[in-house]
Amino acid sequence: MAAIQPGRGPALRDAFDSCIARLETIRTLADFPYATRDGVWQTTSPDELGFMPAHGSWTVGFTPGMLWLAHRATGRQEYVEEALARCRRFLHRKDDDSTHDLGFVFYPSFVQGYEITGVGWLRDGAIEAARTLSRRYNPNGRYIRAWGPLGSDERAGETTIDAMMNLALLFWAAETGGDRRLAELATAHAETSARTLVRPNGSTYHVYEFDPETGRPIRGSTHQGYSDESSWPRGQAWGIYGFARSALQAGRPDFLRVADQLADQFLSRLPADRVPPWDFDDPDPAAPRDSSAGAIAAAGILQLAANREDPARAAILHEAAIDLLLGLWKHASSRGRPDQQGNLLHGTWHKAAGFAVDESLMFGEYYFMEALAKALAIT
Repeated sequence: MAAIQPGRGPALRDAFDSCIARLETIRTLADFPYATRDGVWQTTSPDELGFMPAHGSWTVGFTPGMLWLAHRATGRQEYVEEALARCRRFLHRKDDDSTHDLGFVFYPSFVQGYEITGVGWLRDGAIEAARTLSRRYNPNGRYIRAWGPLGSDERAGETTIDAMMNLALLFWAAETGGDRRLAELATAHAETSARTLVRPNGSTYHVYEFDPETGRPIRGSTHQGYSDESSWPRGQAWGIYGFARSALQAGRPDFLRVADQLADQFLSRLPADRVPPWDFDDPDPAAPRDSSAGAIAAAGILQLAANREDPARAAILHEAAIDLLLGLWKHASSRGRPDQQGNLLHGTWHKAAGFAVDESLMFGEYYFMEALAKALAIT
């Protein structure tokens, strides 16, 4: 990892310590937080299934994920015990075939936990979740289906840029459990995503639609962005991180080049304070921002920098990610705001639906903490 420029380390450490401090509020919650409402965490049951923004069921893995990060930094055993207890509460989700988001559910929680503890049921649960996720792969179009119950026609031809983040679970399970088929379909999905979800200018579509029977590509569109052709920053951030990690796991330099292109496009459109707008192409100067996109992008760009063999390019990317983190800490944190339970303010989950706009988002909290841990070399 590249060295942090003088004077920047203390601010990054303050930001990470704030993550741990704000985690204490999360630990008091009986269920799993997904977003704040007027600054107060709202929670979801781990028994909810599928893609339901109204209860955030795909975010349950981030709470134990933050506990694992806190343990890595402090060595405190209480974080391990609580993370294990939280993970056990959604072990049954390994069989949830209604969503592509099993990577979000199981990678920060079960995979990270297994790497720390070696606990067998974490390993077995994550491998089984990967096998369940693989059932959503459509060999006709070589993509992982985003939405709709298996066996139905509901949105059967749609995939998303978000799904790139779920490939890590498949690659890990292939390596750990020995089923190379999982890596093969993850690689195929990444190839399809690079061809269809990435535009020539390096921006990304949120959604791409195929004919599910023939696999014929139809069109790109959006589900949460400003318009079909706009650049939605959180999707761009998912793409940066997803392609950077897939490049490492699959041994594919071409995926690294895609991540590089996406990172340049994202960074070129950031405002001076480094806090992304909710959509780069919303013409309203008063439009809300999305700090979670910045946190995800920072984590992904640090991964990209670590993968690059060119030291000069790696250093540029590393400093850009640090700039992002410091901008979020300065302009979007809850420092001095005891009325706010989240650490990272100004997140926008789903603007068109009016859902969790200008709030703290659990995925923003997790990736901000993870990116800070990467920057500070907390392992």
